[in-house]
Amino acid sequence: MDQGRWLIVHADDFGISNQVNRAIMKACDEGIVTTVGIVANGAEVDEACQYARGQERVAVGLHINMTEGRPLLPAAQVPSLVDRDGRFYSKNAFIAHVLRGRLVADQLRAELSAQAERLTAMRLRISHVNSHHHIHALPAMAKIVAGWSREAGIRYVRSISMPSLLTWRLGGWRAYAQQWLTALSMRAAARPYSAFCGARRFWGFELAMSKNKQETLRQIIQQLPEGVHELMCHPKFFLGQKADVVDDETSALCDPQLRQLIVSKSITLLSTQQWVAMS
Repeated sequence: MDQGRWLIVHADDFGISNQVNRAIMKACDEGIVTTVGIVANGAEVDEACQYARGQERVAVGLHINMTEGRPLLPAAQVPSLVDRDGRFYSKNAFIAHVLRGRLVADQLRAELSAQAERLTAMRLRISHVNSHHHIHALPAMAKIVAGWSREAGIRYVRSISMPSLLTWRLGGWRAYAQQWLTALSMRAAARPYSAFCGARRFWGFELAMSKNKQETLRQIIQQLPEGVHELMCHPKFFLGQKADVVDDETSALCDPQLRQLIVSKSITLLSTQQWVAMS
């Protein structure tokens, strides 16, 4: 869809902690977040699911996590995915194990299914799939994630596009390099994901690296070209001595002036579920 501007605002890591949950709920209720990705093995997943069940406007997705915490399945059932303590490998160690062929596909598929079943057991409809640390962009993971998603009837999988000069300008070389490497991996995994309806452009690396979240969001909105876009964000609360405070990113997402800018630019906010229905 190239006529008009459409923006999916996706909050990652829902369910990973109470501080993250509270900020995401605030960004959904008061801000521009339209879609969330739930970490099924997160410490506060029950709280996230309870909130999501009551939100018709907010789409819910599975944020596959195999790089932080513990698996939902017993460690003995997924030994290639965990260390000696039964915890997932770190992101870099996971990638290294994937590249060396040390992870067993059946175990990856089993843990993915267990995480999805955790959400469906909470009476949630999974509208889309993405992943913690973008591991679904790895070619070896793509076959597993795409195959499972097709069987589950899911049509939206996050697509990571190549960065633009705006990414470099707003987030610096680190943001540009991270998105470039992830997008390059995604291109290598293009065939399994070719039938899915991800967004045309992806934003969020620049927001994660930026020191001025409000200005970065404003610049992205100002220069958003036509088409369907996904903006990744990570709202969270900080624990204070007297009171908890939201981070700059959450404040920026909830800024009324940002919503006014979106309206003035004739940008339509939508969820992954709405985009799939339109595709």
